[in-house]
Amino acid sequence: MELLYGLLHKIPFFQNLPFETLKSLVDSGAVINHEADHLLFREDDPGDALYLILTGEVSILARNDQGEDAPLATLTAGEFFGELALAEGGVRTATAVTLSPCQLFALNRDAFFRQLAASPELLSQVIGAISQKVRGVNHHLFQEQLQKQTLQLEMGRVQRQTIARMVQGLSQEVAVPLVEAQSQLEKLLVGLPEAKQEACEDIRLLLGRALMLVQSLQSVAPAEVLSRRQAVNWPQFWSRLQELYRVTSLRRLPLELHVSADAASQIWQGYPAQLAEALMHLLNNCEAHAYPLSDDEPVRLILDFEDSRFVLRVQDFGLGMAPEILPQVCSPFFSTRKQEGYSGMGLAIVDNLVSSVLGGSMTIDSEAGAGTTVILHFPQEAPAQN
Repeated sequence: MELLYGLLHKIPFFQNLPFETLKSLVDSGAVINHEADHLLFREDDPGDALYLILTGEVSILARNDQGEDAPLATLTAGEFFGELALAEGGVRTATAVTLSPCQLFALNRDAFFRQLAASPELLSQVIGAISQKVRGVNHHLFQEQLQKQTLQLEMGRVQRQTIARMVQGLSQEVAVPLVEAQSQLEKLLVGLPEAKQEACEDIRLLLGRALMLVQSLQSVAPAEVLSRRQAVNWPQFWSRLQELYRVTSLRRLPLELHVSADAASQIWQGYPAQLAEALMHLLNNCEAHAYPLSDDEPVRLILDFEDSRFVLRVQDFGLGMAPEILPQVCSPFFSTRKQEGYSGMGLAIVDNLVSSVLGGSMTIDSEAGAGTTVILHFPQEAPAQN
């Protein structure tokens, strides 16, 4: 059982959860055993559970253009799969088969949502982690392994579909009981002595924060804005980005914003939701890799305007990267911390968003022990999207 708790803590969705909440999740799931060559689920089956591998190996496959199952990945003890089912309950996008005798921990969607409704801290963790993981991992697996579509097209298609389903599933299933709980709490407070009302204030604040998180998830969904450029006012953009980071991050590193006079005087015709998404990935990278042990170190965002292009630098002062790692960091699925649940997709997604949506480019300067600077270059008018 201790092994199970330890492995669950490595899943980004469940990191930093208190022991009581983690124990409730464990109690809601089940440990199951299967022999080799057991079909766990097939592509297009209903998605109803997340699986965590305790022992053994599992093969993930997807159909190619010839209708054959092509291997995408081989997962081993400590890794997990099927997490998309927890977010939106749609159909499976791949097939999972055991390669050897396996012991798995299964958490089904109904049990997950019962815990989600009962635990604001779990909701906060899930909104912050699931909204980033589900947006990118699945479609990149298809693009890289099947080699039939470009990363740009696959990302755009699956990103819009996935986030739209997440917004519908999470907002409908979570917001309703939260609003009802808030309403019931207000009724219970009527007539209570002031001392007891103060004791309930933390509950009121947690419910309000949970509702704000659901609304924040809706605000970053790009499905309705991907094909429409907007005139972006930078002060409004920075304010929205800071609020988004505040409500979706558990770490909340200090952000230092610097805008040159030239940049402040220019209006950007672009896609603010996609730029915000790219910056959120970069901030998450700073949390995970630049400052893994500190919450006090800053991240500096510097916006300039040079040669009719915006130049946005995201600078940290953390661990930096070794020379042999730097050329690989934008490759899909490359991560030095895969065993801890990191997918290695963040910089690949940022690179694709900047090039295919914003019409720009990304460069990275880094030195081991001396921090990292990610530089985004993009034109004053982004290209129109179909």
